[in-house]
Amino acid sequence: MTDANTVWPTPKFVFQVTGLGGPATFEEAVGLATRAELMAHAAPGAVPTRASILPAPPPQGDVTLKNGVFIRTPTLWDWFSAIQMNNVPKRTIVVSLLDDVGAPQVTWTLENAMPTKFIGTDLEPNGVDVALESLEVVFENLTMTYA
Repeated sequence: MTDANTVWPTPKFVFQVTGLGGPATFEEAVGLATRAELMAHAAPGAVPTRASILPAPPPQGDVTLKNGVFIRTPTLWDWFSAIQMNNVPKRTIVVSLLDDVGAPQVTWTLENAMPTKFIGTDLEPNGVDVALESLEVVFENLTMTYA
């Protein structure tokens, strides 16, 4: 007997990416992680026998989006090529894991993100390649929320 309220694991291969400046889909998102950094701190004038451990600002992270398809928009390339002019606007990128009806179940928000590497696809006549092999972005802060 199947209970209508049974929670099944959400497949991790159905997701959407927004914030890149146009409609885009990717097959993979690698590196959705952050970590806590710690630092030793001694109070001014204190005897340096023992330092307190305090949280430090989190390090920047990077995410690689693989096998992407963009539909007739140069916006992503324009964003990446702005690096050459040293004027890259930082964006908020949202990666959402979707359930079987397309509703977001888990959302990762990459704040102050900018592109660092853009790899196009090999141009081959088989017609099954993606338009973008991978896009690497660096971000300053990652938050994760559940639906």
